[in-house]
Amino acid sequence: MTIDDLELQRLAIGNALNQLFYRAAIAANLDKTSKWSRVFNLTQARFADIVRDFTLELPSGVAHDRMVNGLTDVETNDLKAAVAIALTRGSAGIADLFETALSSLAGLLDEIEPQVISPELRIQIETAIGLVRSSVRDVAVAPVVRGGGRATEFNIRRPRPGKGLSKDGGLYEVWFGTNRKPVVEDNVLKGFSGERDTQLHLGRCAVEIPATHRIGSTGSSWWRRLLDGDDRLSLAETVELGDAAFWDEVKQRIAAAELGPADAIVFLHGYNVSFEDAAVRAAQIGADLSLPGLMAFFSWPSRGKLFSYTVDEATIEASEKDITDFLNDFCARSGARAVHLIAHSMGNRGLLRVVQRISERVANQTKRPFGQIILAAADVDVGLFRNLASAYALVGDRTTLYVSAGDRAVLSSRLLHAANRVGLAPPVCVIEGIDTVNATNVDLTELGHGYVASSREVLTDMYTLLASGTPPDKRATLRHATEDGVGIYWEFAR
Repeated sequence: MTIDDLELQRLAIGNALNQLFYRAAIAANLDKTSKWSRVFNLTQARFADIVRDFTLELPSGVAHDRMVNGLTDVETNDLKAAVAIALTRGSAGIADLFETALSSLAGLLDEIEPQVISPELRIQIETAIGLVRSSVRDVAVAPVVRGGGRATEFNIRRPRPGKGLSKDGGLYEVWFGTNRKPVVEDNVLKGFSGERDTQLHLGRCAVEIPATHRIGSTGSSWWRRLLDGDDRLSLAETVELGDAAFWDEVKQRIAAAELGPADAIVFLHGYNVSFEDAAVRAAQIGADLSLPGLMAFFSWPSRGKLFSYTVDEATIEASEKDITDFLNDFCARSGARAVHLIAHSMGNRGLLRVVQRISERVANQTKRPFGQIILAAADVDVGLFRNLASAYALVGDRTTLYVSAGDRAVLSSRLLHAANRVGLAPPVCVIEGIDTVNATNVDLTELGHGYVASSREVLTDMYTLLASGTPPDKRATLRHATEDGVGIYWEFAR
């Protein structure tokens, strides 16, 4: 057992204690007159003492500093929103709110090493859990969710066209095209493999997004799930559709948007991504952006394995025609007011060649086929990109390139190919006709590679861009930046 492991366990216990105290404090402030006041006051009183004693026990370090400083502003705002949602659900929502936190804390006590907290404090916590749980049960008029906050039956609510998920979560639908081979057992489609097929498959996925989902996340780490319940997104259903049925469904969804014809967003994933991973990520981006219209993705046959990089390189090249056909059909047959594209990592290699193909076809047309084109963490050779990048202006209204100096995945590609990659700074890749945004200071992911979907700042910037086509100098999240020999680009203002 290393000190780092112990410190992580101290952090987990501290977070769980803070969650209970702050949930009660916020709830008491928001709902001062209800029958739940006794529960709020009891929880605050008990866990205020425990938080104090736990902090006094801690050695100096990250966990101690965390307890002294309390929740960050972002965490406090997120918790306020969660408590407010629970209160709107009445007694059942409030009971769930507390039982989730109590179950998480109780589970942690069973997992941690004995030296993390003193025996006296353990007894104090266990006693408080019992008292609060008993008080919750006395007041509740609806069954309480047990076991980390997940109900045995998921509350399925399909979002209305043009609307995001309800406060209780639900199923989020995404439409797909893929040239992967289907996996069929007993005449039932189980999904799609990492093998290439000779034909294009079309269909629809339903992804389960729990009410505990946090913007930018497809699921928390194990210790965070112990604290807050299981917030992982999961693929609930995959349905393959025939050509006519697919485009009929897409057109109907687009046309049903409340404010008239809406837009479509198509996501193109990168290396080491399975079909299921692609569906979940597309749903997460779509749900978090919550723009009117429809979310879709194209899943080329990445093996979904860390050590299949060269195989994926060959596969994305071989998939260019199918990607081109899918995107051309989306523009021609979806009925969308605009079709926006988001490409990530190695997906940018496929899109670069696809854009070149489409630009040759539309060279003499006045209307561009695409709206916003977003290129994120691009694993593309800088020299090749400079040679072909002029095609983006021919096919899209605006092209935005997000780069980062902390992208370890693209750094590995640069080392492997002994050549600069578009998505890695420095140098920042600046090309005429493309808006470059440096996302280095807002990417907190371990690999620094997933910011297009996980960074709240990037998602906010993308929302503004997709919703209104706002140029970078008018987007409040960005500020002007320059670099000698590079030119003008943008970075996030923090």
